[in-house]
Amino acid sequence: MAAPICTPAQLYSSSIAACLANFDRSERLSCLIYFNALELAAIGGTNYNAQLGHAGTLMIAAECNKQQLAKLNPVVIPSIPYLVIAFNNATNAGGAPASTPATISAAIACNKDFTLQQKAAQLLLLACSLGSHKAYPQ
Repeated sequence: MAAPICTPAQLYSSSIAACLANFDRSERLSCLIYFNALELAAIGGTNYNAQLGHAGTLMIAAECNKQQLAKLNPVVIPSIPYLVIAFNNATNAGGAPASTPATISAAIACNKDFTLQQKAAQLLLLACSLGSHKAYPQ
């Protein structure tokens, strides 16, 4: 895996940053879920890529987190740089995330109508499953 590129140009003004600026707050959560799911599958974890919707296994697996998160209300909307990092992590791990507004919208379509709490529960499960990610040369 290549070392991450964390320059201001990459995080704020790259083509993927401009693309992700088109999404609203809730859609940004879905984008992060999508990118994290791609990375997890690419590094050999559970493949939730086709399971991001209401009948999918991601929400079923994350359901246990939803009640606790509802009490704590820790929903944080990711900013564009965090989405760029997640996109790059998925790509560097060997995933092939969509990279235009239309293709990203299509990829997250089945995840868009979850509540923010449900999305937070999904993200918590994915973050835990990703662990420390994959090693890369420094």
